[in-house]
Amino acid sequence: MKNLNIILFITLVMGFVSCNSEDVSGPTSNYNLELADIKGVNFQTTGHVYIQYGEEQTITIETQPEVFEHLSQKVEDEIWKISINKNLSNFDLNIYVTLPQLKEATASSSGNISISEVGEGSSQVSLNTSSSGDIKLEDATGIGSDLVVNISSSGNVEASNIEANRVVVNISSSGDASLVGATSELVGRISSSGNCYSNDMTSDKVDFDISSSGDAYVHCVNEYNVNLSSSGNFYFKGNPTVREANTSSSGEVIQQ
Repeated sequence: MKNLNIILFITLVMGFVSCNSEDVSGPTSNYNLELADIKGVNFQTTGHVYIQYGEEQTITIETQPEVFEHLSQKVEDEIWKISINKNLSNFDLNIYVTLPQLKEATASSSGNISISEVGEGSSQVSLNTSSSGDIKLEDATGIGSDLVVNISSSGNVEASNIEANRVVVNISSSGDASLVGATSELVGRISSSGNCYSNDMTSDKVDFDISSSGDAYVHCVNEYNVNLSSSGNFYFKGNPTVREANTSSSGEVIQQ
């Protein structure tokens, strides 16, 4: 009887949620959206955001009419908070954004973000995932200073053609970072099971701290300083002249 009551309760809850979610499946249309100048997005729903570089800001949205009607246009600190202000289901959402400068892309739901290039005007760029959505940056050559990657859930971050003064990676969940290119300095912190794959990114100097089971793969040219306090390993390519490692658990420093 107890199990039957539980099943009935779950069925009622699911039915309640379903009844309060409006199904908007159907044909999509393209809409142009004018916003105040933005330098990034925080994608808080499902779908896909495509960002490219251009001299003028443009935003085109491909979705159902009901979704566009309730799409948030809120901008804070030059970041567009993309969400839907109504409980809608079974919709399509593709957002095409052209920006002169990019400073932040955040995936905080299941939606993905694809960035073709950041543009020469971009100084520090932050790529952040806090849910299952992924971020992919195809061309990071326009970054003038730092590339910052923050992963706090299962979403992954990929960045290619990196030419940055410094790359900072913080992984506190199961998502992985995959980095290709070159940097003067790589600073990394892993405190969960996620891995940092940066062995295809040459780094003059590497400073890494691993306090969980996640592994770091790097290509170090001159020097590294690594602290291992759990089972995660530090794998490195190259022949750095300065090698400092502190290990207090089963994690190892391994040359490849």
